[in-house]
Amino acid sequence: MKNKSNKNKSKKLSYIIILGVPFITLFFDGRINDPFNVAKLIVLLLISSWLAVDLFLSYKLHPIQKKSLESKLFSLVIFFIVSQLISTTFTNNHVVALFGDTQRRNGFLTYFSLSLVFLYMVRNINKNNIVNIYKMLILTSSLVIFYSCLQISGNDFISWNNPYNRAISTLGNPNFTSAFLAMSFVASLSFLFYKKKFSPTKFLAVCILPLSVFVILSSGSRQGLYAISISILFSINVYVWVLNKKSKYFVSIFSTILMLASILGMLQKGPLANLLYKDSVSVRGFYWRAGIDMFLDHPLIGVGIDSYGQFFRQYKELDYVRRFGTELMSNNAHNTIIQLFATGGLFVGIANLFIVISVLFFSLKHIKNSNNINNSKEMLGLLSIYIAFQAQSFISIDNLGLTIWGWCIGGALIGLIISNADENILIKNNSALVKKVPNYYFWKPILHAIISAPVIIVCFLLYQSESNMYLLRDIANTNTSENQTISKLYAHKIIDNPVADPFLKLKASIYLSDAGNIDDSYKNLKLLSNKYSDNFEILWAIASTQAQLGEIDNAISTRLKITKLDPYNTNNYLILLKMYKSKNNAFEFQKMKDLILKFTPNSSIGKEALTIVLN
Repeated sequence: MKNKSNKNKSKKLSYIIILGVPFITLFFDGRINDPFNVAKLIVLLLISSWLAVDLFLSYKLHPIQKKSLESKLFSLVIFFIVSQLISTTFTNNHVVALFGDTQRRNGFLTYFSLSLVFLYMVRNINKNNIVNIYKMLILTSSLVIFYSCLQISGNDFISWNNPYNRAISTLGNPNFTSAFLAMSFVASLSFLFYKKKFSPTKFLAVCILPLSVFVILSSGSRQGLYAISISILFSINVYVWVLNKKSKYFVSIFSTILMLASILGMLQKGPLANLLYKDSVSVRGFYWRAGIDMFLDHPLIGVGIDSYGQFFRQYKELDYVRRFGTELMSNNAHNTIIQLFATGGLFVGIANLFIVISVLFFSLKHIKNSNNINNSKEMLGLLSIYIAFQAQSFISIDNLGLTIWGWCIGGALIGLIISNADENILIKNNSALVKKVPNYYFWKPILHAIISAPVIIVCFLLYQSESNMYLLRDIANTNTSENQTISKLYAHKIIDNPVADPFLKLKASIYLSDAGNIDDSYKNLKLLSNKYSDNFEILWAIASTQAQLGEIDNAISTRLKITKLDPYNTNNYLILLKMYKSKNNAFEFQKMKDLILKFTPNSSIGKEALTIVLN
């Protein structure tokens, strides 16, 4: 037993994790176009590049034991990474597949980095350092709550261009704030049971319980309350079934009734409808069905990693257009499982699903088979936080400031199981093992430099594209000779940037036109169209420019291409109707009118079409 204790104590969490994971949640940069997602992605890439070397050397020093739990999870994660890499290779838009869609940034590099964090936690967590996870999450939560309260009270030190509720915190959206604080609430509650002695962290946990609920309610987002409820119900059921079996049937019946009432409430039925129903809940059904249809049409490699938004217009339902209009878009399925199946295909979706199921299965199995009730409670507390994360993932989007905790805690659960089962990876005398790797201390900094250097360059280019767009959007609308020159300079810095998002390049081209550089703008738009021929936004910008230049026939041809990408876009049909009228093409004019009245007869677009016909 003494040897086992020494082994466990030898495993320590790197400060790269202890400081880096909270920093991802807390960091934002108001001087770039996307102050939240890109800023967090850059930090994640830098952290994961460091962990990659540590993991490589760790596997070199302490090879994975065959048929161990670690080997099973390692194989699943590698399968997930390889499947995503294959999907990335065969997609039409490699920049989006690698770095993720604009305002989301959930590309291959994001999930690869999250996988490294997961594997690192598997290798380095045990019962002696698990408290660090709680401390990290509780301290991060206290800062998120503090900033949220500043925003709620109207004392934010940054004037955000914010279409949402004020409580966007450091995550950029009240929904993500609500979901993160749900995890914080569960973590604080678990920590109060997990740690008996008083400590400053325990005091913070007590404060977080009411404050997190206050911020969740103030955010106007109910998914936090939903995640808390699911997590608590899950924990109570596991506890009574495994650790206290006397009342298990009563608790199960009560939980089932409450769960059914909650589902009905979210569907605007039953006694909980007023509490749980929101329009944003019903709209998710449209997003889910579109994602499922994408997967069914592209089952092997999906539509492209994080490319849901590029295909949503083709798969949205007519009823969606009638209820929400032609402009409301989505670039995510709002369900992580569906999102990964739709964008990555069968193997990516299955790999992700199996990772989640494995964490749940082995954690529950460990709780059930453990002879130590303290170990079981310790595991259940951590598992409850993971359940809160997965619950919100079922109705929400992967946000880096939130998702990093899900992968971190998932890896920690497996690491804790391995530690308690005495499948320890690191042993007492690491210095002796280092000698097995020739020139270990010589190669470690060199490997860090080799891996980090290209990552730093990519991060710099990514930051530069976002920074230049932030500057460009403030000066492009002032049409002076001086601003034309400056706008052209910044626009081409974005257009020529190899890692710049295609949407940023499109915006840069449009800003060129706004600043008076119409010919240059048109030239760049055509170059973008040649590269991304099925991009709706690019085609729309080209059609608008062609109409502005008087190229009506070309504009009509481009808008007909748009009808294939967005078959229910009645605004596009209305513009075509006006163009056909100017060309005296009565047949096509009548055809456009019929389509508009067929799709959205009672909309403002339908009424405008009728007015044009009558005149």
